[in-house]
Amino acid sequence: MMVFQEFFAGWEYFIKVKLPEKVKSKPKCRFPLLQLPRVVLLECIGNLDVLEIILFSLLSKRSKTIAKLICWNPIDIRLTSPKEQQICLKLSTDPGLEWIIHYRKKMKFIPIHSPWKYPYFQSNLLGPKALHILYLKDDGIEDITQMMEHICEVFRSPIVDMDIVEESIIEWIIKFQPIIRHVCIHKDVILSVESLDRILKNLEVTERFWLASIALDEYFQYKEPIPFRCIIINNSYWLTLTSILNANNSVIFLHDSKLTPTNINTILKEWQKGFKLRNLEYMEIDISTPLDRRRCKREIFKNLNLTVADENNGRPTRVKIYDENIYTLPRLPTVRNIIRSDGMILSIFGHYKVSEKLQTMKLSIFPYVVQNEILDNLKISELLLLSFVSKNMKKLIKSSQINTRFKNIKQIEYNNHGYPGVVHIPFTPMSDNILEFRERRDYETDDEFFQLNVSGNVMHFQLHYRYYFPQVYLSHPCDKDSAIVSFHYYFLDFFGDTVEYLYRENYKKFIPRLPQISLCLSFWSRQDYFRPENKLDRIRDIENFLASSPVLKRIDGMNLHSPERFSPESKFYQAESIILGLDANLVPDFLRHFQGRQTNIICDRWENLDLTEFMNRWKSGEGSRNLEYLNIRSRDIPRNEVLNSIGVKHIDESKTPPTHTLPKL
Repeated sequence: MMVFQEFFAGWEYFIKVKLPEKVKSKPKCRFPLLQLPRVVLLECIGNLDVLEIILFSLLSKRSKTIAKLICWNPIDIRLTSPKEQQICLKLSTDPGLEWIIHYRKKMKFIPIHSPWKYPYFQSNLLGPKALHILYLKDDGIEDITQMMEHICEVFRSPIVDMDIVEESIIEWIIKFQPIIRHVCIHKDVILSVESLDRILKNLEVTERFWLASIALDEYFQYKEPIPFRCIIINNSYWLTLTSILNANNSVIFLHDSKLTPTNINTILKEWQKGFKLRNLEYMEIDISTPLDRRRCKREIFKNLNLTVADENNGRPTRVKIYDENIYTLPRLPTVRNIIRSDGMILSIFGHYKVSEKLQTMKLSIFPYVVQNEILDNLKISELLLLSFVSKNMKKLIKSSQINTRFKNIKQIEYNNHGYPGVVHIPFTPMSDNILEFRERRDYETDDEFFQLNVSGNVMHFQLHYRYYFPQVYLSHPCDKDSAIVSFHYYFLDFFGDTVEYLYRENYKKFIPRLPQISLCLSFWSRQDYFRPENKLDRIRDIENFLASSPVLKRIDGMNLHSPERFSPESKFYQAESIILGLDANLVPDFLRHFQGRQTNIICDRWENLDLTEFMNRWKSGEGSRNLEYLNIRSRDIPRNEVLNSIGVKHIDESKTPPTHTLPKL
């Protein structure tokens, strides 16, 4: 808002006083906001967004008192720590918006005369969601906890989620807010038995408690119950059978557990008796100790009154883990059940990773109809693995699936933006990934993998620990380029020639020249922000790159906040879909030359006349004839004024409005 822009100078001055930074001169001008009449003042403050409210409330004690007078909507307050500390804020009334206060640690490569000095802002568009980020210098956890306390007080909302990355936060949260919905304690934060005992006995976690590995010796055992609804414990060697039986958890995840098959048998028996674990809804125990499959099965089910049911047999297919996190249970042909005295049924599933003496089903001995039914119920990743068994098996899969499931696959994406690299069908869940690319660790040996020959390239594989899709392990990052080439030619033969392949990567990294590949590139760079003097050279480099490349399917994350522009004939304007941040002066020029189908634009402001002129040209068919979707995010576009100026008509509620379906890009 314009009001915020006026008093931002006051905020910057305040921050530099509160944080140990000095100002050389006072702001040149300030808007006398606090001198407005009370009614007008409260109306102005009530229309600020979340970050603006926080900044205003930090100006003075009076401004904080004024901000607290307004009845704000409840806000979700979360402290997360992906790499650096972030306070994430969300309104339940507007789930598409998120405000983040990001605490930046000291950076090595920021020039002295960089325009980005703390604090600074940045807005990002991620599909249907928008992120508004305030960057502050990380001067220690005390500043962060003070900010959290301040936000809770102003918005009268509790903290709902905490990532605890150091031991001092434990003491703070116990004193400030001992009841909280979610807590995640990172690796090696717990350094003593006393710290573990203190948090388990003094903090009440009402939803999910996630504990990574603890820095205690391998012989440590904990026998007290963990009194939280949902517990997720990594490297849970220290959690004993006694602790589990004496607790009253609803959801339990134990990874790398040292529980034995006999311990699991005891858990099942005690549940069946009805005296222990009465609230249990879901339990998952991952045992890393090598076990004999038959012996393990025999010990787990010993002396249990089991019943065997066909398929689901009416049992729930989904389990609420916490909040909106819903886990879909596997669909199996038979399920083992035990029944409690009150009629409650517990269904048991198991998965065994056996490396030796693995028995296989001879698919070839079944009739063709049965083979088809089996193949139809396998995931795409499972069909891919099965195709490596033999040439005949690959031929069988293709003949069975080419005119059904494979025909319905419109796109396959190589997503190399993050780690690990993923090959998947767009808009499908992680469990349906086709494969992943990962790097081998130095201590891993060949006998931990199985090998497959992909288009003449022998690669090492493992299966994902939970979803069991193949993971390709590479000795060096540069090996991924040749691996993608090998898989691409394998996919062309396996899935047929009707699939479009999307290659998503960062600009100036490996860009393959392969058949049926559509490039989706990200052009975001630190240079866009920290080295503005290089922008002209950067645009020339991109121009030359685009001239020698096929027309791009999609351009992501480009920021053009300088007067330099692409030439009107540039392939930049021919990209099918573009997401970019633009200076307001560049928007009309961009839309005049854009020949693609979809674009998302973020700009500070846009003149109404420019928007009206563009819409009238589009309506008359004079420009942007291929445009199907245009999304502009700007601070101050007067909606009603613009709609009236371009002649938008109201459709009566009793009439069916015209529909227009857009393909996903």
